[in-house]
Amino acid sequence: MSQIYIGINNTKNTYIIREYPILSNKIVGRLYPNELCICNTEHNEVVAFRNSSGVITSGIISDQTFYHAGINQLPYAIENIEGKDYKIYRMRRSMPVYKAGQNSDRWGTVAAGMYVATDTCTPGQKHSDWMKVTYVKSTKGKWVRVSGDGVDYGFVDTGFSQASAGSKIALQGNW
Repeated sequence: MSQIYIGINNTKNTYIIREYPILSNKIVGRLYPNELCICNTEHNEVVAFRNSSGVITSGIISDQTFYHAGINQLPYAIENIEGKDYKIYRMRRSMPVYKAGQNSDRWGTVAAGMYVATDTCTPGQKHSDWMKVTYVKSTKGKWVRVSGDGVDYGFVDTGFSQASAGSKIALQGNW
C-alpha cells in the first residue's frame, strides 16, 4: 500500500514535471532545487507541487536522475524529550496546530522561531501539507504535548500551501 510523505528536491537539479495522469507530454511545472513536494512511496516520480501560479497540483517527473529526500531525513535537530528521540523542526512563522481528530479542530499555534517535535514527519490524510507533531515548544522554552480527541499528537500546518521553496516554507529543517 502506498503512503505519502513530504519530500524535498535536495539536489542542484531542476526537474520538469509533466501532466499526470499522462494524457499528453504537457509540461505543468518544474521542481527547483530545495523545493518541497508531496511524494508517494509506490510511485515516487508522482509529486504534488506548487505550480508557477502557486496552485498545488500533481504531475510526474520522468527524469530517471530524479532524486529527493523525505524531510524526515533532514531535521533541524534531534532532541530527547521524556526519554525518546524526536526530529525537531523550527518554524519560520507562526502556524496553526490541529488536533488529530475527525474534525481537525484547532489545538493552538506554534510561534515563529519556536519548534515542533515529531517521531515520523507523517503528513495528514486530509491535509497532506500538514505534518504530524507530538510536541510544540512554547515561547517559555517548555515542550508542550499536543493532544486531544483521544490521541497524543496533532498536525502542524507546514506552510506548503503558501510557499514551497525550502527557504520560504514555514517549516525549517536542515536543507
